[in-house]
Amino acid sequence: MVVSIPVDSEYAQGMEDSPEYISVFRSEEEHAEDDATDVRDQLLEAGVAASLYEDRSLGAWEVRVAAAEAGRAGQIIAVDQPEWASASEDVDTSAELDQTTIFTSESTNSEMEAMSVKGMLNAAGIPAFVVGNSTLPVFAFQVQVPRENAEEALLMVEEARRVGAQSADEAESAGERA
Repeated sequence: MVVSIPVDSEYAQGMEDSPEYISVFRSEEEHAEDDATDVRDQLLEAGVAASLYEDRSLGAWEVRVAAAEAGRAGQIIAVDQPEWASASEDVDTSAELDQTTIFTSESTNSEMEAMSVKGMLNAAGIPAFVVGNSTLPVFAFQVQVPRENAEEALLMVEEARRVGAQSADEAESAGERA
């Protein structure tokens, strides 16, 4: 039996810092709890011990497995799509939708930077995804987009960096004149 344990519980906080458990699924979407439950159930049916966690502060749900089972869990999730992924939907299998990394940050603010880039791209209609481990924020975070959107996304990130640096210079100059 697997028990749902809130991430803000004392037990889960201790596990959160443990390298022995890996999040193999996380969602903040409207149906996140149902989706996470489906993924957990798939893993359990395949013989992989999996636990369901709720992060109440973000309204997110995730599924964790022992680090030793992470690779197997990833394969199961990739092969066995949950019920909500209807087989009747038209699926584009072209390489154009393969994910391409367009941003990487290894700074102490890498997660916040990646989330900002993701937000900017999403606002422009480009689907973007953050790849990184929130429980181990010392590692790099990446933003990935479908290959067909990579060129446009890269231009947007370069423009944001250019404008951001220019704005910082202008603000510094204005402060010196005051």
